[in-house]
Amino acid sequence: MLRCFIQTPKSQPMCFDTLIGIRNSCEEPAPKSGLYVDDYGVTLNELDQIITADYSTGYDLFASKRQAAGELISSEVQARLAQWLVGDTIIDGSKIGYLQQGIFGYNNALGAGNYVGATMRLRAEESFANIYLSDVFIATETNVATTLYVVDLYTNKVIDSFQVNTNELTRLELTLYSNRNDLWVALLYESTENYQPTLVKRGYCGNCNGRNAEVYSCRLVMTQGFQGTIFSGMLTSGQGFGYTGGLQVNFTVNCDRRAWICSNAQMFALAHVFRTNAEIMQFAMYESINIRANTTVTINAESVQKRYEYYMSQYEKQMNIVLQNMAIPNDTNCFRCRMNQRWSSIIP
Repeated sequence: MLRCFIQTPKSQPMCFDTLIGIRNSCEEPAPKSGLYVDDYGVTLNELDQIITADYSTGYDLFASKRQAAGELISSEVQARLAQWLVGDTIIDGSKIGYLQQGIFGYNNALGAGNYVGATMRLRAEESFANIYLSDVFIATETNVATTLYVVDLYTNKVIDSFQVNTNELTRLELTLYSNRNDLWVALLYESTENYQPTLVKRGYCGNCNGRNAEVYSCRLVMTQGFQGTIFSGMLTSGQGFGYTGGLQVNFTVNCDRRAWICSNAQMFALAHVFRTNAEIMQFAMYESINIRANTTVTINAESVQKRYEYYMSQYEKQMNIVLQNMAIPNDTNCFRCRMNQRWSSIIP
């Protein structure tokens, strides 16, 4: 099982995409919460009647509004907890890969089929944190195009890859999520060119006395020079190495409050149902009423308005119930309060 995962192009967390469902759809498995929006008034047949040309089916409209509702819930929860958030979402940050002072020239390449780079281990069992990799630079004797692989060292699987040119700064803009577990990855490229002898940490002798040990690059991240072999998307062997093979990476450790919301997603399931139905009614009022694909259907604007107001009132009611009974996480890196401090103080 992957202990970390790569950020998807759209929203994160994705837990709200499978939390609730709609009946009579073959598009997905049963919802994790067991709740269906049609049990609270909006059916697939109704969705088929109000879709516009932007949606192929009523299910597509439902999926879109379900995602929108999940993002709105996440944003609202973050807004309500704002006074408890640590001001700076960046917990820490550093760099991996420093030129060894006093050493000039290049080390010999390890050869085709051998991969070199560095590991990163986020020790954040008590924090909802992630690692953001902003950019990478690989210092080699010859400019070449190569592939940088991201390997999950808990499973030895390649989970992402990037095309880079050596001796050029490449923007990665990659976020790795820990889900409040250790996150342990390796960043590796094939060592076919001689490389500058870069150490994982400034002033640390990674190859002295055969240690090749992990060291803290910052308060929460341990790093190590690494070499190994990759075959068919798997790391087949690997060991500590005294250098990072010219690899230099800038990174930050950030608070991941959405992951905390996702860990409590079941508590928001009923609120998600009502907010999704409200978003659908709002769509019917302001978009579908004029440009719906099925022109034989008449929309009663007054009825739709009343349904929207009802769903929104139920949504607010459910959100207040959840937030009044939710404890602040015991995470001193990202929150100012301990678990005995509750939300009720911000609810009118």
